[in-house]
Amino acid sequence: MTILERSRSFIFWSLDSIKGNRIKKHYKEIKFINENPTHTAAVVRKKELVSNLITHAKNSTAYYTKITSNKLEDFPVIDKKIMLEQFDDFMSNKYDRNTLSKSTTSGSTGIPFTIYKDKNKLYRNSADTMYFSQLAQYTLGSKLFYVRLWSKKFMKSKLEFFSKNIVPHNILNNADDDIKELLEKLQSSKSEKTLMIYPSYLEEVCIFLDKNSYQLKETNVQSIIATSEKLNDYEKKQSQHYFNCPIYGRYSNADNGIIAQNTVNHPQDFQINHASYHVEILDVNTNKHVKNGEVGKIVVTDLFNYSMPFIRYDTGDLAMYNAIDNKYAVLSKIYGRRMDAIYNTNGKFVSPHIFYKISHYSKLKQYQFIQTSKTAYVFRLNAQKDETNEEAMIDYFKTILGNDATFNFEYVDEIMQLASGKRKKVVNLMS
Repeated sequence: MTILERSRSFIFWSLDSIKGNRIKKHYKEIKFINENPTHTAAVVRKKELVSNLITHAKNSTAYYTKITSNKLEDFPVIDKKIMLEQFDDFMSNKYDRNTLSKSTTSGSTGIPFTIYKDKNKLYRNSADTMYFSQLAQYTLGSKLFYVRLWSKKFMKSKLEFFSKNIVPHNILNNADDDIKELLEKLQSSKSEKTLMIYPSYLEEVCIFLDKNSYQLKETNVQSIIATSEKLNDYEKKQSQHYFNCPIYGRYSNADNGIIAQNTVNHPQDFQINHASYHVEILDVNTNKHVKNGEVGKIVVTDLFNYSMPFIRYDTGDLAMYNAIDNKYAVLSKIYGRRMDAIYNTNGKFVSPHIFYKISHYSKLKQYQFIQTSKTAYVFRLNAQKDETNEEAMIDYFKTILGNDATFNFEYVDEIMQLASGKRKKVVNLMS
């Protein structure tokens, strides 16, 4: 790190110290619990956090006051739809809404959802971000290239970007010229840096480098953090090839924060943020806990948002649970939105990670795979028909989806972006 980068870190922690070490206290607890999940003190503290949240929710919210049990497993599993329909009942009467942080997101469902967070929750989020960023080889104060949709509500002042050493890159326009611009920025900056990016955009960068004679020089990218979407094998392999650095997938959402992440110690699976959340993987239909190695829905209890308690909140995503030595849990795979899960013609769930193979049969820039019925599927490709081997693509995916599967091809100039700037790779349009 440069002297200026060290100064940024020093100034941040000095200001926090003046304000009573509000973030540092959280950081120390997060580090201790996550690095010692089976330690007696960590187990006791986690139980205390769960108990305190339940007591608070039952005493201050209309929704939870009717629940008689004090056991977390007796609480109902809720989701965004339930919270929207009974929004006021989830708000704690201990807080004045005017003093809370408020954000509204449409998310991948397209349903606007407003989240309130109290100050202590914001401090916890900040400490979570610092801890898990360090586990992805990013150090506070060092340069961060942040690639996302920088809409008006997310933009900061030039002074704030400078003070945090963030270089923003907007993905609103993602033509080849915009990808070249990002690559030029990375190469012209001689500092060691971390790249935070949507996997879907990272894939477009890798496809651009695959199909062009662009000579990528040294970028000094020390690590890549892939956020907000699932990371597939192609994105992981090719980005490591071009940038010569490790890549870490991060599972987080706007409703809660960082829930799990690939780390230096867990490069293949996702280390759960046990310090700030209680995470369960439940059967989609029965809400019973799945067994080791099974796929289920991700259900999160946020231990720190007291202004708007999220207790057993169904995030809408699927993951595979794995117990390490029967002591603590990790997520071995995260599959993304349940509503967009793809099934073969026999109704069996198919991992979305296999669809990156589409790029093996076409000189494409973007793709989207769509299921329209039990046996009907669509390849939507930003590519040229004469540069696509449709027959080979169909033959391969029939081995995955079933011999009775039928396929249509759509060729488009652009795959539509969501409001977040991301693009869905897989979509299920069945009822």
